[in-house]
Amino acid sequence: AWSANGTPVQLYGDPAYGKNIHLLSPFRSARLTQAQKQHNADMSAVRISVEWSFSKIVTLFAWVDFKKNQKFLLQPVALFYSVAVLLTNCPTCLYGSPVVDLFGIAPPPLETSTWSMLRISVC
Repeated sequence: AWSANGTPVQLYGDPAYGKNIHLLSPFRSARLTQAQKQHNADMSAVRISVEWSFSKIVTLFAWVDFKKNQKFLLQPVALFYSVAVLLTNCPTCLYGSPVVDLFGIAPPPLETSTWSMLRISVC
């Protein structure tokens, strides 16, 4: 994917996935600069917060845990997961979450989040 100005959209992921134009991972070297160490620490905190969100979804809706329950090509797996995300986001919009606290931002209004997810789910 590319942004409107032509720069690549990039994701930050686990080092096991390697690096390419769209995927970044932590700096790895025996001699990292202080800036590289700080970048790794900052991105690690963000990565962990994303993992908290995935963990919360699977904790609340164990049946969406693909490895245990989902039957790819036999069930609408993407729809099930989208509904679980939608229902997990509702309390977050109303009451906040550790991820919201970590970034120091206000959660979106319930109406905004719900309608955005419904458009994604039915498309």
